[in-house]
Amino acid sequence: MDFDPDSVMPWAACGVFWAALVLTAPNRVSDVHAVTIVVLSILSLNDVVAEVPRHIYSTMYFVVTCFQMLHHRDWLKVSHHLISIFGMYIGLSERDGHWMNVKLSSRIMLIEASTPLLHAYKATGSKTLGTLFAVSFVALRCVYLGFLVTNVWDLTSLVWRFLAMQWTLNQIWTVQIIQKFIGPKKKDQE
Repeated sequence: MDFDPDSVMPWAACGVFWAALVLTAPNRVSDVHAVTIVVLSILSLNDVVAEVPRHIYSTMYFVVTCFQMLHHRDWLKVSHHLISIFGMYIGLSERDGHWMNVKLSSRIMLIEASTPLLHAYKATGSKTLGTLFAVSFVALRCVYLGFLVTNVWDLTSLVWRFLAMQWTLNQIWTVQIIQKFIGPKKKDQE
């Protein structure tokens, strides 16, 4: 049986799941998405799960949590979410589903593997976790995502444009990470 991405049910079910998680565990939503989407992406790349339902699951995460970011007035993350939403939605249909066939979304979502390390670092303040996060972030969101941008290179593709925007946004975050690690500590600024 083929999966119908035009059916309302998978979109609604995923939206309800993410909304319930935002309401019951708002500080865990990002890690739940990161871990599950990386696992589902690996499974999709190995033809164990279908690409389109996994894609919808992740798209709805960005839709629901975009409202959370708006509430917190975190404009950089709102931008990240909007780029993701539009890029992922367009990815379902652009080029007659070509991006779904090559599993571009699963390849992109592997970058989420750095997210749990960020939250572990924030929770513990561990320099080791901070270093692991910084290295994984640069490796995944700068180098690997940059590799995907250059391999998809197609100026006529809206998906490529959103992917390039996402890579650019990650460069802004990289500069912030570097500043945090090499800049003066809060005690030094006082």
